[in-house]
Amino acid sequence: AAAAAAATATEVAYTLPDGKSIQLHNDDLQQCYEVLFEPGIAHLDQNDIATTFYNATMGVDCETRAVLQHNVVLSGSVFCAADVVKRVSSELRAATPSSAEFSIANVDHTPAMATYEGARVITALPSFGALW
Repeated sequence: AAAAAAATATEVAYTLPDGKSIQLHNDDLQQCYEVLFEPGIAHLDQNDIATTFYNATMGVDCETRAVLQHNVVLSGSVFCAADVVKRVSSELRAATPSSAEFSIANVDHTPAMATYEGARVITALPSFGALW
């Protein structure tokens, strides 16, 4: 009985847009987001999420880089899966210099706020005024 309870605890019910309901196991969900960390498993020739973040932040000035690193916002359904945010955090820390400090927010409950949050961070930069 305990094994059956453990098995159902790892299942998640989803209702599709057409109204059908499906059951997915946590292992199925993990395979979906694993592409963020290992794009090659989906035959994609691109960088993983940590390398992409690192390359993007290294392309801006030091002041902006620090602000971006302190305001990492994750949004979207993939970040609702168990432990994805922890995994992103550990991958970012592994891909960046040890002196880099991060603050990662997960706005999976209010994805519409992610755009606002990103714009708020950028417009608060002292260098933003020079862009206009």
